Amino acid sequence: MSSRTTTNRTLLNNLLQETGDSGKLSWEDVEFPPKHNPEWISKVLINGVEYGEARGATKNQARENAAGRAVEAIRKDRAEKAGGK
Repeated sequence: MSSRTTTNRTLLNNLLQETGDSGKLSWEDVEFPPKHNPEWISKVLINGVEYGEARGATKNQARENAAGRAVEAIRKDRAEKAGGK
């Protein structure tokens, strides 16, 4: 990965910093067997509310995927609020 590539986790942290919510971010990670070829499921929680869940072959990959879903959800929320919905 290039150092110029912005990761989903970076985007998520940036969005949360804009609203002062970065301290409210937490993760739930679960590893499923077998140990030699596990699958991870990660959830992004913001102030205890789930904003994204995803799977990955590694914990980092699952977190990155979940962060991408959370970024989409936050942007959608903000667009709806800005549109007066």
